[in-house]
Amino acid sequence: MLPNDRAQSAAPAVPNRLARVFGVFRRAPLPLKIGFVVLAIILCGPEIGILLLAAMAYGVYAVVKARRSVLASVCVAVWGLVGAGVAGTSSSWIYLLLVMPFVIAAGAHIGPLARWHVPCRTVAWALVWSVPIGVAALRLWPTQPFIGIAAAWLIACIVLVWRLAKGSQEAHLYGAETARRPGGAGPLPGAGDPAAAAHAGYGVRAQAAAPSHTDPGGRDQAVPEPLPDISVAEAMAELDRMIGLAPVKEQVRSIAASIEAARRRAMAGVVTEKPMRHFVFLGPPGTGKTTVARVVAKIFYAFGLLDKPTVVEAHRADLVGEYLGATAIKTNELVDSALGGVLFIDEAYSLHNEAYSGGDAFGNEAVQTLLKRAEDDRDRLVIVLAGYPADMDRFLRSNPGLSSRFSTRIEFPSYSPDDLVRITVLLSQQAGDSFDFGAEEMLEQIFEHAGRQGHIDELGNGRFARSLFERACAHRDVRVVRLGEGATAEDLTTVAADDLRAAYRELAGERAADFF
Repeated sequence: MLPNDRAQSAAPAVPNRLARVFGVFRRAPLPLKIGFVVLAIILCGPEIGILLLAAMAYGVYAVVKARRSVLASVCVAVWGLVGAGVAGTSSSWIYLLLVMPFVIAAGAHIGPLARWHVPCRTVAWALVWSVPIGVAALRLWPTQPFIGIAAAWLIACIVLVWRLAKGSQEAHLYGAETARRPGGAGPLPGAGDPAAAAHAGYGVRAQAAAPSHTDPGGRDQAVPEPLPDISVAEAMAELDRMIGLAPVKEQVRSIAASIEAARRRAMAGVVTEKPMRHFVFLGPPGTGKTTVARVVAKIFYAFGLLDKPTVVEAHRADLVGEYLGATAIKTNELVDSALGGVLFIDEAYSLHNEAYSGGDAFGNEAVQTLLKRAEDDRDRLVIVLAGYPADMDRFLRSNPGLSSRFSTRIEFPSYSPDDLVRITVLLSQQAGDSFDFGAEEMLEQIFEHAGRQGHIDELGNGRFARSLFERACAHRDVRVVRLGEGATAEDLTTVAADDLRAAYRELAGERAADFF
């Protein structure tokens, strides 16, 4: 038996009556659901007061929690029913005002309006504006009840149309799927404060799996994998879990805040372009540039600016062809594969090689093709050029179009010795290993020595920490095997100071000669 293959408590074979009732209610058509709830209210008799109070209480809860069920909308409509009841008129026109909340509830669940907004919140918005004005008009002109009823219905229709236009505008700016999630992209409290923006108010980008289709020949076509549900808060939390990189985190938070500000301007009716941009990541190797690119992809995806949170990684060989003309084809194919997501080109400066006699014709062709696609597809693609600072500066100066199209730069600092210690300890925890007391002290000494000698960038920063840990584990394994059957579980998972010392000697070579 597998470890997780354990006996489970048997679920009831037949659902109880209450479950059956709810199942029938969920499958019923929308008009029948509303009619059922209204009929239940009418037939309750003496208990109607308690039922109304319960419905009103759940209505408030539903609005706060963004419940999308018909029951939630009907319970919010009860507030409108009670509000209309205080009109104090005996005219038969009052019935049109009493039925209006439930008509609004039905309309909130129809078509794009239900996809773009939480229905119960739409009902709440419509009632907040229409019922008070309708009741006030009925009291002001009791002999002409038509005025109050017409005003209430007119305002309710205006609110519904406003909500519909609002969702349509957001769908046009950020994509249909973004507008379909509850609350849109979500507010970003403290948008002017990037630090606060990282922790609250982000929405969730929900993507459903596409249904399977069958071609006329009867062969099943490949079904695309469902895209994940990702919020900006989750993406920012992933960034915050990274060790070090404080200035990078601050700049990414600022980017998220600017996207949210653009979204708010669009919702306010201000003409706004999609806040898309291309990036240049500058920094030594092993400082998390690829990982941050994945976070950026998730942020743009969560806001609905990208169709998928994927990153396509590439180098010069992935863009340059074997002959002139083939490079443009190869580069275009690479860009096509990344459309809807992020294209990450590492060591992008290699596309401009000054050492070639007569110039780098192949690299220049790739750059020209890349620049054209960066402009043509800027609404559905983010391109990140990454590399060493000095080399990237020369590369960007080689073509004026590069500096103008890739205007957002993020500089990645080298890791400090303390950061590298934390990274190595984290790697050991993830692997289920540990360091003995002497090993922890040795770890600090190794990274401090590498920092003093200026070798951290040469050894690869974060890759240096990973390589050191992996090689130390290899030395530990050799040492433990020699113990034979006497090795304990603790011996098998504990890295000693000598293991780290041997690993550092292998990695640093002559650069660590004065350490031993």
